[in-house]
Amino acid sequence: MLAADLSAIRTHARKTARPAQSAKLSPREREIIGYRVLGVAFKDIAHSLGLSIHTVKHHTTSAFNKLGVQTSLQAALRFRAEEAK
Repeated sequence: MLAADLSAIRTHARKTARPAQSAKLSPREREIIGYRVLGVAFKDIAHSLGLSIHTVKHHTTSAFNKLGVQTSLQAALRFRAEEAK
């Protein structure tokens, strides 16, 4: 994915970010799950945010646990439901 695309996604995520609701996701977890919902690869997220792939995966796992899901599809559905509240 192009750096400009990731920059635009990141800007949009920051503008539309809401405080974590019932799942109590951290701002970083919400940001990373937002990227994952859009289908952005771990390595591209890591590069865009200046993190290691391991850290991105850790945040993803933590968010999955808080959301009570096991897959990216489940997380996307739950994340969208949380956003709609």
